Amino acid sequence: MKRQITALAAGLATLAHRVIQARPLSRHRECAARAAIGMPARHPERITRELPAAQEEWLAAACAELWPADEYTHIIADTRREDR
Repeated sequence: MKRQITALAAGLATLAHRVIQARPLSRHRECAARAAIGMPARHPERITRELPAAQEEWLAAACAELWPADEYTHIIADTRREDR
């Protein structure tokens, strides 16, 4: 199990690096999207970039394995509720 988690973590790191290196669809759209969720303007992650289908499927599979009971969705919902 530890080997699987290590492999998943390495894959997530590679995917994150690719997303960070990608260009947003437009600077204005990226800035507006970041402002809408309260993300710092200089944060390296791009939130308006679409993932290629293969990477999206891999990410969905990794998330399903890491959080089989959809715990991540609950964590995000709780965090958003606390932020209000």
